[in-house]
Amino acid sequence: MVVGETKIVIPDAMNARIVQVDDMSGTGWLTRTGGNIAFAGTFNPYDIDFDPAGRIYIANNNSSTGGDVVIRIDNMAATSYTFIADSQGNLSGIRALAVDRIRGYVYFSSSAGANRLFRCNLDGSSPTALLMSTITGIDGMDVDESGILYIAGDSGTVSYAPTLFRYDPVAQNVTASYGPGVLQTDWDVIVKSSNLYVSNLNSADGYRILLFNKDLNLINNFGNSVAVPASPVPNEFYGPKRFVAILNKKIYVTDEEEFTMSYARR
Repeated sequence: MVVGETKIVIPDAMNARIVQVDDMSGTGWLTRTGGNIAFAGTFNPYDIDFDPAGRIYIANNNSSTGGDVVIRIDNMAATSYTFIADSQGNLSGIRALAVDRIRGYVYFSSSAGANRLFRCNLDGSSPTALLMSTITGIDGMDVDESGILYIAGDSGTVSYAPTLFRYDPVAQNVTASYGPGVLQTDWDVIVKSSNLYVSNLNSADGYRILLFNKDLNLINNFGNSVAVPASPVPNEFYGPKRFVAILNKKIYVTDEEEFTMSYARR
């Protein structure tokens, strides 16, 4: 049995916590910090996903020893965590993850190093480094019902180019890609039925959220750019970033400017 819906769980790296709310009004506000779950390292949760039991997997993006890890907590009342995996000596932080709830895998990526894409079982066993092929950076990823990964990242080794990838983790190769142009800074991707949504930071008006089919054909685009909004306005984004509440039918995305605390975070 797979959990069909979750509450809204947000990785709040700059406040060193994860936050859960029941709805868009902020009802039922709950937080978990590193201290709450007895995590000894620096807690910088950068991405989250859920397994079939609704347990929360956290990508911790910190380069200190013990900070570049994937951990799991049972729920938002947890007082301890389970170590799942690390970046196998890269000491660069875990930037993105995705749980294959059908096959029982966790995919995760480190911020740097020769090998940046990894897979392990839900309990952390059998960690494996996967070939990156033409992928040179990963910001976000998701997996579909057939086990195919969709990766928001970069290609190129000298001048990094924002690229959306379709990746076969069995053959360990890229089977399709969509390059720069409309795509400016693809930060995250989420699979919904037969479509993909991509958050497109720094894009032109009308292209902040992109809709693709699984062949990576662009079929629609949404969202205008805005400088520093005083309050949320429909269809305006200044930094669409991480998709959250990923098991829900509706789509939720964080809107923020990275490393700039003076901007509203919403």
